[in-house]
Amino acid sequence: MKSLSILALTLVWGVLPACTGNLSPRTARRQIAELGDAALPTDDIQIQRIVTELGNRAIAEAHVRTTFQFERNADGEWTIVAVRLGDRDWIDVDRLLAAIEAQDADDTAAALEGLAVGIDAFRARNGSLPEVSPARPVSDVLHPLFMNDLIRDDAWGGRIRYTADGDGYELRAPGPDGAAGTGDDVVLRRPASSP
Repeated sequence: MKSLSILALTLVWGVLPACTGNLSPRTARRQIAELGDAALPTDDIQIQRIVTELGNRAIAEAHVRTTFQFERNADGEWTIVAVRLGDRDWIDVDRLLAAIEAQDADDTAAALEGLAVGIDAFRARNGSLPEVSPARPVSDVLHPLFMNDLIRDDAWGGRIRYTADGDGYELRAPGPDGAAGTGDDVVLRRPASSP
């Protein structure tokens, strides 16, 4: 197996609220170095910029020295099989990507549930389900009275679809392939008897 050091990998990292003031490059570098007990040398992290959002959240764009492990496949092409940050163990790329996909599916299911809570509150107050159009998705109808966040897309960037039939409804996220009606869709269906 062959390893390759990449000098710059751009990461966008959200940092939890700090005690006071704006997030400093030094604090961002230190927290990234300690990410998951990776023990990255701070010299391997270059903070490019920090953007503060609403005073209690910041995004740090950084270049992080990362090591990749390659193997030649049956066709003779080199493919990435593992990645390592700092002195951590090698992480199998397929397992890493599967974990990310599972987290995206969980985040999307939670987003659909958030929409369902808003739809159910709308139905309880108005006696009917929300009416939507392509120009006005269900989240726009519900926000801000019935839900705090605008939830329009799934974790992969696909538009969440809402359909109502009678008193029941379905929320459908197209999932990783971006195409609705395929096996990887994330679906929440509430029948007419749901609150």
